[in-house]
Amino acid sequence: MADTKLCDAVHILCYIEFYKNQDLTSKRLASSLNTDPTLVRHLMGKLRKAGLLASTQGVARPRLTRDLGDISMLDVYNAVEPKQELLHPDTKTSKTCPVGSLMPDVISRYYRDIQNSAEARMRRVSLQDIMADLEAAQNT
Repeated sequence: MADTKLCDAVHILCYIEFYKNQDLTSKRLASSLNTDPTLVRHLMGKLRKAGLLASTQGVARPRLTRDLGDISMLDVYNAVEPKQELLHPDTKTSKTCPVGSLMPDVISRYYRDIQNSAEARMRRVSLQDIMADLEAAQNT
């Protein structure tokens, strides 16, 4: 099953910005994500802890703590997937096989390079970019 926490967290932040002058309960956000309000509250808690989102208890008006252009996809990724690697080598390979004994270390070097490349690209994508694409798609 695919992990959609990053996509869902970006969705939540963009939704909050899009509807920033309206009451935004976790139930309403969950409806847009087609999920359970508990998941929304969990992700919002991570976003608050990372300093990307602020809210006042008892008031359904969460708000972003920074401008959309100042929040990168990497910021959101680090908020909801702290220290999570994109790719994982199989470490249960045979220790006596010439290939199996070396593959985890060898492939891990490639995986680190891929991780670094992905993070560099995510650093360059802001929520403003995503929001602009959402608005453009609505006008087509």
